[in-house]
Amino acid sequence: MAVNYWSDLPKEVLELVLKRLAFMDTVRFKAVCCSWNIAAQSYIASPFYIPSCYSPPLLMLNGQQHPGSALRFYSVTENRYYEMKSPIFVEIQGYFHCLASSQGWLMVSSRSLDSYSLLNPFSGVKIQLPRHRRLRTFHFLSQSALLLSDQCSPSKSLCVVAVSHGTLLFYMHGGYKHARWTEFGEKNREYSHITCHNGLLYALSMHACTLEAWNFRSNFPQKVLDLKYLRTMNLRNLRSYLMESMGELLLASEIIGGPGFAVFKMDFGMKRWMLMEDLWDRALFLCDKSCVSVSSRNFPEVGENLIYYITDLNRLRVYNYKEKKLVKKTQIKIPNVGNDSFWFVPSP
Repeated sequence: MAVNYWSDLPKEVLELVLKRLAFMDTVRFKAVCCSWNIAAQSYIASPFYIPSCYSPPLLMLNGQQHPGSALRFYSVTENRYYEMKSPIFVEIQGYFHCLASSQGWLMVSSRSLDSYSLLNPFSGVKIQLPRHRRLRTFHFLSQSALLLSDQCSPSKSLCVVAVSHGTLLFYMHGGYKHARWTEFGEKNREYSHITCHNGLLYALSMHACTLEAWNFRSNFPQKVLDLKYLRTMNLRNLRSYLMESMGELLLASEIIGGPGFAVFKMDFGMKRWMLMEDLWDRALFLCDKSCVSVSSRNFPEVGENLIYYITDLNRLRVYNYKEKKLVKKTQIKIPNVGNDSFWFVPSP
């Protein structure tokens, strides 16, 4: 018997379609009808679902929102805006600041700075975080990393790691009765940056010229690397960003008096940061709350050797690293961004 309606397509056929869709296409897929929505939710919850962790991020235009309105996202690869409404979006707008964005999650603080939560805008999941004295002032929370169970943390748990006042903190959610923020790391190191790389948390101290790697597969993090690198570059610049990129550990530093960046790759054998003359087939998306590296081979729309970054004046700029110059607005569509906008990689 022939199928007369799209909603009557067999579940097996719908799953074959879902396997070929990017995340935003999956969102559109769910909006077609009730049966497609159920099929998508079932597929995402199955062990066969493989999320695209290295897809281009969306720019969440957080500063342009009004209470009760939909959140707005901008896609660089598609040159278009998205508006999405959900009860969790209204709750997000009740918070004053987003402190960090990682792996599809947002870490947000209340206006009084005495309440913190993890929010997933697309799944609608909210996790209340405990208080800690070092998190009272959000200005000092320079970065946070969310270590999901299939990457760095124990099974059936989610670990949040934060840098505040130069101190490392972690919170393990799930499977622990008295979970709370716990300090770890070396005293007087003045940690400044953290990121995930090869299943480990890397913590950088520019003050001490050290790079540490921590394993989170037990109840308490174990340090597996303590590297003292050579001071062969001047890091006294406006801002730096630590990130994993195509199996390598990169440090992108904004040049004083720019616009411009110097990008370094860690050579673990030489114990030094090596200046890169070319980013080759990759694009970097940088802001204070998140750093994302994308392969231009997989996503040619992002362009190679490009750095997308948000300035102190909340303006989006695109810098050609190979040619050492800004990309003109006539060459690429650059939207206006508001206060507290940031890169966000959606995840179900």
